[in-house]
Amino acid sequence: MTRAVLFDADGVLINGWHDLPAKRRRWDTNLEEDMGVRPDDFSKLFDGEEFVNEVLTGRKSLVVTLEEFLPKVGYFGTPMSFIAYWLDRDCQLNRPLIAAIKRLRASSAALISPT
Repeated sequence: MTRAVLFDADGVLINGWHDLPAKRRRWDTNLEEDMGVRPDDFSKLFDGEEFVNEVLTGRKSLVVTLEEFLPKVGYFGTPMSFIAYWLDRDCQLNRPLIAAIKRLRASSAALISPT
């Protein structure tokens, strides 16, 4: 019989957003210093229905949306530069857990014998 262990991505394999505020790892801590955009101003991107109904559904490009939105919050660089900054800070692997998974996998492989 094959056994498997499943791990959730958000807040488990990837540190970042978590439902529990005490466990959240904010990606935008230095956003104002680094990019000139206040985190509260950037969060307005997600207010209203446009982001959910247009961007998340693929009807409108994130790049185009940011191209329109970012100058309103004080950022005048390229949307791609902003996206690179955002993703670099938002998606951090939980390296201790990844190491533990590798150890678990190695130890379980040693227990499996060919039949």
